[in-house]
Amino acid sequence: IKPDYVTQQEIDALIIGGFYGTGRHHGKVAEYLLGLAVPDPHGRAAAPPQFASFTRVKPFYLFVQIEM
Repeated sequence: IKPDYVTQQEIDALIIGGFYGTGRHHGKVAEYLLGLAVPDPHGRAAAPPQFASFTRVKPFYLFVQIEM
């Protein structure tokens, strides 16, 4: 989430998938799919918990760091 759109917000998200890059990033995970926990409508703890996809994000670090 771009800092331009929100200020001082925290999100409790889980990486639930990834997308491989093409071209220069071929064979590497270039984007991640984030999920948010779906609360149980009856207030019970769901086992296993369910997650809904939320957004795709690109890593903030440089791809040079991934190759280490």
